[in-house]
Amino acid sequence: SEPGGAAEAEAMRAEFQERLAAAERKVYALTKERDVLKREADRQGTASDALKEKEVLVEQVMAEGAKLSKTVSDLEAEKRRLKSALATAEADKESLESRLAAETAKCAALAEDKKRTEAELTKSSERTEAELGSQRARFESELARKEEE
Repeated sequence: SEPGGAAEAEAMRAEFQERLAAAERKVYALTKERDVLKREADRQGTASDALKEKEVLVEQVMAEGAKLSKTVSDLEAEKRRLKSALATAEADKESLESRLAAETAKCAALAEDKKRTEAELTKSSERTEAELGSQRARFESELARKEEE
């Protein structure tokens, strides 16, 4: 997740919280006004068109508040999901880096072992060639002596 996305999500969350708070204040004020109008209408015994309008408005504001609350909740759930995914990705990255370091160390050890083995092989080959040369000279010398006999 990119840092700009987190800041944008946080800004949206803050905006929705402000709007939700404003809607709640409006609901409270409209509810009080509705209650006053209901009392007046009850006293007068007639239904008030203004009361009906206020009730519709209260319902609309409450519906908008519920919608905003759900949006904030959804954003917070997405934020938690993204944080969890980021933590998992970071753990995977650390695990892979650790494995890479171990494999790199193995490669270095194998390269060093190969170098040492090649040096030993070269020395052994040189000794063997020297021994063979020495034996050849001895056998040739013996063969020449036997041929002279």
